[in-house]
Amino acid sequence: MDLSPDPLDHAQPGGEEKDGRLRPTLITVKMGHHANRSGYDRLCDYMDAGVLATRPVRRLWERGVCRVARHAIRDNGVTWYHRASCVAELRAAARWVSRGGQVFHFLYGENSYRYLGAARRLRRSNRIVATFHTPRQRFHEVVSRRAHLAGLDMCVAVSSSQLEFLTELVGQDRVTYVPHGIDTDYFLPDPVVHGQATEGVMGCLFVGRHLRDLDTLERAIRALEGEAGIRFDLVVGADLATRFRGYRNVRCHSGISDEALLGLYQRSDLLVMPLLDCTANNAILEGMACGLPVVTTRLPGALDYVDGSCGLFTERGDASGLVDALVDLEAAPERRVAMARSSRERAQHFSWARIAEQMDRLYRRLC
Repeated sequence: MDLSPDPLDHAQPGGEEKDGRLRPTLITVKMGHHANRSGYDRLCDYMDAGVLATRPVRRLWERGVCRVARHAIRDNGVTWYHRASCVAELRAAARWVSRGGQVFHFLYGENSYRYLGAARRLRRSNRIVATFHTPRQRFHEVVSRRAHLAGLDMCVAVSSSQLEFLTELVGQDRVTYVPHGIDTDYFLPDPVVHGQATEGVMGCLFVGRHLRDLDTLERAIRALEGEAGIRFDLVVGADLATRFRGYRNVRCHSGISDEALLGLYQRSDLLVMPLLDCTANNAILEGMACGLPVVTTRLPGALDYVDGSCGLFTERGDASGLVDALVDLEAAPERRVAMARSSRERAQHFSWARIAEQMDRLYRRLC
């Protein structure tokens, strides 16, 4: 069986190097709906680490293993765990047995961690970390069986709202909060217009669909359709574009490039993100890094990243409150300027370089 590194993997394994640096192994997934500069997998670019990238199952041995293990893949109580996840864990297991004193970090714990904890009997000095991204209700829907979580040395939450239910599952000493990061060198304001009050139509940007409150957004759009000073740009899939395209105050953008997405962030006046629930939200972090004030739902996950200096909060499902917030900001361009500056400043606290430093300290503490 050929377990040689895949071209998508960083070739060097994790472990303790000769110069004393700890090189963890990161098991990661690239989410298809994330821009290339977005997503939690960007942590790999800021860590001195070995990387195992979950990728389509193509090799003969991979298909054979997945055929033999099909029951363990299909019926394991983890909805998002698929064949590629199994192959990535098998590659991690091959590294596990090579030496002790290693750290293995599953960047998307709901997707790719299931069986590696069973390898503890072979190398007890190795450590397993998993970051979880879903709020309580969604987590319990996706991870219906949870005995395998006992094999984790540390659960990383990207929101303080996750700490309670993760503690219930694995104990307080094995749960910590490390914020999600953002590439503040790529997502940055347009230097020409940032810090200046703009006149004319206020551009409101909305991005994504996961756990977004689309019904509240649509009611607000409908209520503001006759307001000439407010326009909405929605970055959504083609199906949602069909839903919203009939409104006179809406422009929909589907399947756009990374450059086009960055341009929308930089040209907009604020980010509008009504939510059903959240932990960390890539679009909010991207908007903040580009210097956008944020109007979003008052949820614990949002409050971990957005504060009153750069954001306004409405209650979940409150379309009239969302309308009032937008009308107030449309009439106060100088306030938007102050919020924009605060938004960029606050985003700097979540730069990937800072998050990588926090994660490195965590690995060293575990070892």
